[in-house]
Amino acid sequence: MKVFSKSSLFTLCTKVLIMAAGVITSIITAKTLGPKGRGELVFVLSFGLTVANFSNMGLPSSNIYMVGRNPKLLGPVAINSFYLSVIGGIIALLCTLIFDHQDSNFIFHILFLFIYVLFLMLQIFVCNLLVSINEIRKYNFIELTNVCVLILYIYGFYTDGSVNYFLVASLSAPVVGSLMGILFLIPKMELHSMAFNFKLFTEGFRYAIRVYATAILYFAIIRGNVFMISFLKNNAELGYYSIAMQIVDAVTMFSATIALLLFPYLLTQNQSDSKRSTIKVLILVAVILISGACILGFTIKPMVLLVFGIKYLPVIPIVYASLPVIILLGVNSIASQHIAAAGYPAYMVWIWGVGFLIWLISSFFLIRLFGGVGAYLSLGLTFVFIFSNILIKLVRS
Repeated sequence: MKVFSKSSLFTLCTKVLIMAAGVITSIITAKTLGPKGRGELVFVLSFGLTVANFSNMGLPSSNIYMVGRNPKLLGPVAINSFYLSVIGGIIALLCTLIFDHQDSNFIFHILFLFIYVLFLMLQIFVCNLLVSINEIRKYNFIELTNVCVLILYIYGFYTDGSVNYFLVASLSAPVVGSLMGILFLIPKMELHSMAFNFKLFTEGFRYAIRVYATAILYFAIIRGNVFMISFLKNNAELGYYSIAMQIVDAVTMFSATIALLLFPYLLTQNQSDSKRSTIKVLILVAVILISGACILGFTIKPMVLLVFGIKYLPVIPIVYASLPVIILLGVNSIASQHIAAAGYPAYMVWIWGVGFLIWLISSFFLIRLFGGVGAYLSLGLTFVFIFSNILIKLVRS
């Protein structure tokens, strides 16, 4: 299957390196900042990531869909993506003015979030465009810019860097990655105008609107617990949760990468072949994730004690609670690709909408009772509902 070509295997190797870098950065920030400081760092970065996801309007997926079917649209789509990234940065600035005006770091947060969201959105757009034209190797080079963050984090560890230092260090990957992506895309583009193409935007948005709705709901469910814990508990509990969250993000990076590579491949197939390919990949990913979750469950306690120390013991039960979520997230991302390739029908929005309500209600009560463990219990309940419904639609398609 083309999904598992040499380029795809290189992509998986790249993700393993990024996963390792993510674990090391978790260790560095945990030891340098402590639970409370790490909680503050994660809160600010999550705020920026939230604004970026709300501002992109589902167009990264739409761009893959449109350019994958008509490569000549690459230039106009790339120009539109740049303007939307600038708008995202302005939205981040306005959100900071509204929600963060009483913070002692007010001016710093305005400047940081404007730059962070602008370049983060730009990086997301250029990465998806490279995938749409099958430039997987160049996509991987951009992904490896995360090593820049690791190098700066290591320096911060030895110099006792502050939360603000680690925030600035976090800018390096999206800034370097997006600029590299632009250089990679320029030779491939046919540009006739630098103006924003409203007609193309409207065409893409018709596909993107349903993707956008579910993407927003997905992000609210996945990252909403950061804000729930911050308001219902404290930054220390958020610091513990963030360690488990980064481990989950690292492991599920594997399935997310397969899903990203699978989508353009399914666009070239008919309905029955697409379904067959999706089920094959789904079974393989499920086996790998179940094996990985078992290994993580057996090794997490000695790993946390060895790497983070005894003060991070509360992380262990949170990771145990996250294991079913790791599996559910992975298989759900694969199953969704077949439906997305078929044009993303409206019922997907309803499935995610009900899932969001399940998460919102369950997380409010479970986090109050069990903190970070409750956060993953609520995610487990939510994704049992979402995946079971998407799987039914996949089998019946």
